[in-house]
Amino acid sequence: MLSQALVFLSVGIIAGLPSLAGMTGVTTLISGVLLVIGILLLVMHLVCRDRPPIV
Repeated sequence: MLSQALVFLSVGIIAGLPSLAGMTGVTTLISGVLLVIGILLLVMHLVCRDRPPIV
């Protein structure tokens, strides 16, 4: 799950680079969504990593 969080974070940051260069629109929305998903997955990983899996 940590690898997925890092992938979403990096893709969100990379997708946000065109918006920093002045190209706004859909890229800003996509980068924001991917960044939030990445942060949520990272927080879930950090909170749930010490718990045993539920079978």
